Amino acid sequence: KKIHGLEIKPTTTAGTDFILDWVRLDANVVWNFDSVDEIYGVNLISGLTVSGGNCSGTSGADAYFHLSTDQRDINRDADRAFVDAKVFKKVRLKMSSSSAGNGQLFWWKRGQAGGEFSQVAFPVQAGARTYEIDLSANPNWSGEVTRLRLDPIDIAGAGLVIDRLSIVPVMLA
Repeated sequence: KKIHGLEIKPTTTAGTDFILDWVRLDANVVWNFDSVDEIYGVNLISGLTVSGGNCSGTSGADAYFHLSTDQRDINRDADRAFVDAKVFKKVRLKMSSSSAGNGQLFWWKRGQAGGEFSQVAFPVQAGARTYEIDLSANPNWSGEVTRLRLDPIDIAGAGLVIDRLSIVPVMLA
């Protein structure tokens, strides 16, 4: 998304000096699944569709996909669109599954090779739910996270609909 305007009104008193040294605008890191370009490197998800705010399909035994940043290569770090793990510490995943099982989130930090990754598992229940994964106590969630992979469920044959995945600061939890 683009910011089309920013207005700062620090005072209503005319002639008052105002110095702005820097501004930081942090939006939540979000995948809304409006376009197939939001994912890549899909493995064992049959009937996959990504449109209208949903990513859906049927899982295989090792179903996963990578979440797009400004790179769509499983071996390359994001140039600009990385996640600052000091700020963004909670993952929210809105998903429905026809089966219960376990999901996993994998991540790579800047400079890590393909086989050097971190991961966290989470229980998946049948039905529609919003999962919250707090990574603030995970020592591997640090630095610049440049690549992400979601394994939505470890059960073959599960019908999946993923509505959104976001990474938010804990203070907004």
